[in-house]
Amino acid sequence: MTNELVTYYDDATGERFGLTAPELGTWVAATADLLINECGLRRGSRAGVLLPPHWQTAAVLLGAWAAGIEVSFRGWATAGLSGFPAEAGRATEAGSATDAGSASNAGSALDVTFVERRRVGSWLDEVPAAPHQFVLDLAPAGAARGRLSPEGHRDLPEGYRDLQAEGYRDLPPEGYRDFVAAARAHLGAPPPVVGGVTDEVATVDGTTFGEYGAVAAEVARSRGITAGDRVLIETSSVEEPLIWLMAPLTAGASIVLCANLDRSRLDQRVHAERVTRVP
Repeated sequence: MTNELVTYYDDATGERFGLTAPELGTWVAATADLLINECGLRRGSRAGVLLPPHWQTAAVLLGAWAAGIEVSFRGWATAGLSGFPAEAGRATEAGSATDAGSASNAGSALDVTFVERRRVGSWLDEVPAAPHQFVLDLAPAGAARGRLSPEGHRDLPEGYRDLQAEGYRDLPPEGYRDFVAAARAHLGAPPPVVGGVTDEVATVDGTTFGEYGAVAAEVARSRGITAGDRVLIETSSVEEPLIWLMAPLTAGASIVLCANLDRSRLDQRVHAERVTRVP
């Protein structure tokens, strides 16, 4: 489907899941509504995002930004040696970020965190705490791990068995809520009003939306990404959302995310998805 804005593949599981712009917008609005009206967060609140490239990560990031929340993207730490890792500092040149300000932001308080399940309790990582904590299994089609999801359905139909309620799936780690389950309750919420935010802060290091957008546009330009492109991105090669998410979207391109890419299928995928750019 070439009208999809974000398409996600995982060759290890055989998953393919795509979202059009309106469908992604629905999840973005649900995430923003969850943060604003359920968690009580406001512009200037801080979110820690410890997630890999994924369509759910796109919903989390765009939803947090739509709510006016400052985001700290946190890659994997190094076996506890890096303490409380702050995301790369203010972007001072196209396509790159520096560590400027990271010392002052390390350990800064967060109001909400979004964490991939495998990172919770891992000795390789140091996951920050927050008053509101959400875990993401990143299961196929957005279904919570262990739930049944009929083929061809993106969500559980009304009345379908909920295995979580029956005790057949892993519950979220202590202190965490399942993000997908929480966001589903807000599907259909109107999108928040966003306007005149160029000078507002987008990331916890003080980078504004205008500055972040300018760097994303320059990254797209440097990689030859233009409006109408369909960009294939191998998730293992890039972790920073500035590159895999914001640069293509800023340029008006769509995204084909490929996790655990089977390179023997690359040519077939490029053809099937009408990919125009493989950075």
